[in-house]
Amino acid sequence: MKVLVTGGAGFIGSHLVRRLMALGHEVTVLDNLSTGVREHLPEEGFAFWELDDRAPEARERIVGGILMRSCIWLARRWSMRRSATRISMRARMCSARSMCWRRRARAG
Repeated sequence: MKVLVTGGAGFIGSHLVRRLMALGHEVTVLDNLSTGVREHLPEEGFAFWELDDRAPEARERIVGGILMRSCIWLARRWSMRRSATRISMRARMCSARSMCWRRRARAG
């Protein structure tokens, strides 16, 4: 299954990425490396997008790019107040992507 992990270069995210890969999932990591570290991740075997989740390019890739079956959102801001205001936007992006996947699955 294709899985997107945002914040995947952080402590929890990097462990999750390794576990998903060990289970045979195709993993894509989106992280701006503001607090995460690239070296936490395996050297190969997954796609890495060094982008801020708020960037237009990130939104385009998430919603209109590669077909993801699952989205695990671990990216956060240091300000929890700011993070909370963006939760609904992130949920809509993952939901839109999921709906798109379901439509494609039914059609094909």
